[in-house]
Amino acid sequence: MQPSYNKAPGYQPLPGYTLIEPLGRGGFGEVWKCEVPGGLHKAVKFVAGGTDGRPSDGAQLRQEYDAFQQVKAIRHPFLLCLERVELVDNELVMVMGLADRHIGERFQECRSGGLPGIPRDELIGYLKEAAEALDVISAQFGLQHLDVKPANLFLTAGHVQVGDYGLVSKLDGGTGSGKNRGLTPKYAAPEVLRGGVHTRSDQYSLALVYQELLTDTFPYSGRTPQQLMMQHVSAVPDVSGLSERDRGPVMRALAKSPEDRFPSCRDFIEALAQAEVVAPSLSLVIPKPRKVGSTGDLSLTPAPPRSRELVPASQATRGPSVADESTQRSAPPVLSGSGVPRLVGIERTRPSGVIEATPPPKASSPPAAIAQPAAFTKVKVQKILSVLPVGWLRGREAPDPDLPPADMIRAVLAAASPGSSVLSSSTGAARLADGTWECRCLTTIDPRLAKVKLDLLWEKGRVKVDSHDPNRVVFRQIAPVPVVPSGLFGAFGKKVAPPPPSGLEVVVRLPETGGKIGEVVATGQMFGTPPLEFSLNADQAIVGLLEGVRRQLNNFQDRRKHPRVPANFSVTLFPLHSDGRVETPLSGQCCDVSAGGIALRTSYPPPCEYLYVAFEGVRGTTGLAILVQIVRRQRQDDGIIVCGRYRQELWPQPSA
Repeated sequence: MQPSYNKAPGYQPLPGYTLIEPLGRGGFGEVWKCEVPGGLHKAVKFVAGGTDGRPSDGAQLRQEYDAFQQVKAIRHPFLLCLERVELVDNELVMVMGLADRHIGERFQECRSGGLPGIPRDELIGYLKEAAEALDVISAQFGLQHLDVKPANLFLTAGHVQVGDYGLVSKLDGGTGSGKNRGLTPKYAAPEVLRGGVHTRSDQYSLALVYQELLTDTFPYSGRTPQQLMMQHVSAVPDVSGLSERDRGPVMRALAKSPEDRFPSCRDFIEALAQAEVVAPSLSLVIPKPRKVGSTGDLSLTPAPPRSRELVPASQATRGPSVADESTQRSAPPVLSGSGVPRLVGIERTRPSGVIEATPPPKASSPPAAIAQPAAFTKVKVQKILSVLPVGWLRGREAPDPDLPPADMIRAVLAAASPGSSVLSSSTGAARLADGTWECRCLTTIDPRLAKVKLDLLWEKGRVKVDSHDPNRVVFRQIAPVPVVPSGLFGAFGKKVAPPPPSGLEVVVRLPETGGKIGEVVATGQMFGTPPLEFSLNADQAIVGLLEGVRRQLNNFQDRRKHPRVPANFSVTLFPLHSDGRVETPLSGQCCDVSAGGIALRTSYPPPCEYLYVAFEGVRGTTGLAILVQIVRRQRQDDGIIVCGRYRQELWPQPSA
């Protein structure tokens, strides 16, 4: 059934503007293709005002007009431009650029061609452009679009333009009585449905659009606006239609709390673009906490059944040793005639919560199609808690964990900064165990420009700057040399050599050239043996230098809720699948810790989205590992930087 339109071809809403054909209807009006003076084609949107003859009383008209006032001065290649707005007979007439079609029509074209949706690389290219436009109006103008959906992402000459600004809202503008009128519940973020606006509201909608246009599935199953609104606010998104590499980024972008999403839309799309293809055997089912058994016994929803590698009977009664692990990695599978590994076995559960494999019962004449166990299984834990014994993760007997995750985190923080404190919360400078001061901050400034800013900042006093290294700047303040009492010779007539140089230095390590966002690491310490008076004031001078570095280069907000503390622990990582399978442990080095998460360096990228992390040399945590959810991976010259947050909620609560 074709929608009815209030206008007709040939009608001229403005002198010289002639309607040609309708393009569509929306919650606030209708859109027509129009020929304008000069023979060009444009799109014209009509929004009706109030019915009482007073335009100012029309809520829809006011909302559209206010949105136009906020975006009329914005010019960006990925924003559909608004060229003219006129009030004609209590009706708002908006002239805008004419696109070829919207991205939803491209989706239907792909579906008609037998594809599940728009090809991934093509779709990411479109949404990368949309994300750039959305970030511009958010970061530079304090606006959120609030109506990101396929019908509002227009395609022109193969590029996306974000259009239809009827719901655009200022982040600090509050929520008026008509602010949510015309809202599309299917694509609305939870905070928007509650009447609020956040800098990451559009990112939520963009994630919904991505899954829908890629897979023809949607994270929520509601059929009515009311059902969808309730699911946005409280239900866990269903991302099973996505491949594993897409699930993590999409789940983060669909977080109920905006603070848990990516810092920007572009960060979300970049995470999708950089996600690595994961082998089918490592496919992830997003965990959903649920109660099983007694109160406080928590588990994660298991993954669908899949083929498994099994341990030989000789190892079924004990956990694997270090030698066992190396054997497991190198043992070749036994193949059938078709070249396919044959796997057989029966699972049994041990009292400690570790599941291992035992051989199948012997048969007098086993079928020819059944081969002996070809490979080894990795450990599988039955209970997934915030803290587990390392023994369980290695397939060995161990007592139940008795250290709450909050206590373990406090122990790690205490070990990272024993007896130290942050001198100034504004600098973020922390004193390490060896007496060195360190400050970290994020920047988008090119290292070449950063060096110029630092050179100009410290060309004063006794501070010397060395910036010959392309990614390193060194500030040195030389301590004054004590006066020799009797000229060039001492009391016994011997020549006195001047003491070696001493003082303080701050070394600033800049990120690599070409990156979008990088981390600046500045460290400060004394060198040589400076005079006592100089030493007493050295800490204050070092922190002052660190504060200057941060002030000059920190132009990107670190959105962690908790301050970071530099750390240098060796760690063991146990990659965890959502069904409890534990991958081969990895070695790593801790970079920094906070009350909410951890950053560490490892040589190989973890194959899962979850890790158990065991700290070496941290008093009170020996034999235990804490559960971490990975939120970011970043390749560097010296390894993989992995950042994650602690999952503290999977811990039995004490009964009242």
